[in-house]
Amino acid sequence: MLPKGGVISLVSLFQLLKREKLILVTDTFINNNPILVEKQQILTNALQLARILGIETPKVAVLVAIEQVNPGIPSTLDAAVLSKMGERRQFGKAIMEGPLDIDCALSKVAAGRKGLQSIVTGNVDIYLVPEIDTGHLLAEALVFFGKMETAGMVMGASKPVLMNLPFVSAENRQVEIALACLACRKGGTNG
Repeated sequence: MLPKGGVISLVSLFQLLKREKLILVTDTFINNNPILVEKQQILTNALQLARILGIETPKVAVLVAIEQVNPGIPSTLDAAVLSKMGERRQFGKAIMEGPLDIDCALSKVAAGRKGLQSIVTGNVDIYLVPEIDTGHLLAEALVFFGKMETAGMVMGASKPVLMNLPFVSAENRQVEIALACLACRKGGTNG
């Protein structure tokens, strides 16, 4: 079920309340402190799910604590490298921006105040978090504080894998099953 040498990751989906838009957040449960090469695979997994969902050119925010590269914060270096890889089309048709803090990712106005100009800011499809603490807390905050519905799927495995997370409602478990069926129909879940 698991690929040899591959990285699996949980991609959580959320429906934005004020817009007809899905957002994906990853990794929200599996990888504790991924190194750059693992983040590359986590991102590839999320991009695969986005494309299965019909998002042909996903806009990716590589989230970290601050919006600038800072050698003292290793996650900013990873974000800059992933963004450069995106510029060079190493992830196919995708637009990446990073490092980005959460306010710049969510708001073009906030990004503009900080001197950032990007078509990603304010219109993100995929939020790639630096590690599991951030991902899991963000997912739970969106559900509990933001009252958002969520569903998710493990990507990177050879077959669909669903997790029994306590913050996913019974109704959304049905969504997860439908999502797994869609993924199988459109080419599987492995990166």
